[in-house]
Amino acid sequence: MILSLVSMESQAQYDVSFSHYFDMEPSFNAAAVGKSPKLNIAAAYAMELAGFKRNPNTMYAGADAQFLLLKQFHGAGIQLMNDQIGLFSHKRLALQYAFKFKLFGGQLSTGISAGLLSETFDGTKVDLEESNDPAFSSSKIEGNSLDLAAGLYYSHRNWYVGISAQHLNSPCVQLGETNELQVDATYYLTGGATIRLRNPFLSIQPSFLFR
Repeated sequence: MILSLVSMESQAQYDVSFSHYFDMEPSFNAAAVGKSPKLNIAAAYAMELAGFKRNPNTMYAGADAQFLLLKQFHGAGIQLMNDQIGLFSHKRLALQYAFKFKLFGGQLSTGISAGLLSETFDGTKVDLEESNDPAFSSSKIEGNSLDLAAGLYYSHRNWYVGISAQHLNSPCVQLGETNELQVDATYYLTGGATIRLRNPFLSIQPSFLFR
């Protein structure tokens, strides 16, 4: 009762968390695409609450590469996210672009991303005490919306730092005629370094991610 008097609103994160975020930087920062001259391909699958019915599970796949155009380095990437949780299905397909230039002995990259959000709610599987509750749909409803993102990424020899924003346009997805899903903007700050040891085959790579 005391908590209900303090706040009548609760919020949860929309973006999925991956433990190996340091190997999946393009998933939350468009400026990180093409950070190396090789083709980068990353795929991940996360599953939580295993054994429970309709437990959360997420599939991610992304690829990016660096290319030279008009004597300037650029980066391009594509990513696909499929997030299933309960009766909700969140899908995102996005294209990414980054422009790179040298700055203070390092490389600064500015990136943008444009994608399509596809949201689905399967109301046919809703288990209610009252089957005619108007607050819940009894059919499968879905909707789409444009999703925009941007970021900065700076690397200098043995360290890097990046800042980015996902869902910059705060897309509102209309589900059917009477429901909607609002996706708020999410901001990221990441950084890391490579500490070389005497053995050339060993190094320490600490990193952090604030969201």
